[in-house]
Amino acid sequence: MPPPPGLPQGSLVARATHFYEESERIVPRVSAILQNRSFDPRSLNELGRLVDQSQQLSVTLLRNTTAETEFLPRAARSLGAVASCGFGAGFGGSCWALVAAENAEELCQKWRAAYVQRFAHRESASSFFVMAPGPGACSP
Repeated sequence: MPPPPGLPQGSLVARATHFYEESERIVPRVSAILQNRSFDPRSLNELGRLVDQSQQLSVTLLRNTTAETEFLPRAARSLGAVASCGFGAGFGGSCWALVAAENAEELCQKWRAAYVQRFAHRESASSFFVMAPGPGACSP
């Protein structure tokens, strides 16, 4: 079946590759780390590496990121976040960063400052906030 009109050749293969990598490789490994509550430095480094890979696949295979959603995860990681990634509907969306609770406010302030320095014209349209994760979906 040919791709829909206007879709570049190979984009369906790229999307399928992205789906496979996320579903079969990245998500199961991240899930195992979180499920095992393996929060030692080695496991946290692996978690960060896997999330970085997910972000990079969005940039290179899905190609649905913006300059802002490419910048923010890199900035968060450089500021000490364990992991950071964009999410949302594509061509916009949001980003999250994972950090120890005691460092969350400081990271949030520094992350916002880095964003405003790079994207001053977007300051009024952006929001940065700290939150604790809630429980995930579960079976009764």
